[in-house]
Amino acid sequence: MLKEREKIKVGTRVTCTYRGQHQGTVLSKCDPRAWAGTLAFPEADPDPSKVKAHVRKHVALLNDKHPVLWDTFSEPKVYWDSQLSAV
Repeated sequence: MLKEREKIKVGTRVTCTYRGQHQGTVLSKCDPRAWAGTLAFPEADPDPSKVKAHVRKHVALLNDKHPVLWDTFSEPKVYWDSQLSAV
């Protein structure tokens, strides 16, 4: 697992301790794909400027969470995770 003080950078390939062998790529917290289909943005393609404003408003809640585009499902899926390990 990555150390608490290590920054997880956008584009880093990761795995998650409780997801087994699944691997994914860290997205920016402002990436519309990270928010598509959520309660905040139920649409499939949220407006990027609205996503950025939402992230700025809730930055404290998102501090230890990272959106990851997991590519080990039948189609890529984004989940927010906090227990990540670099691949």
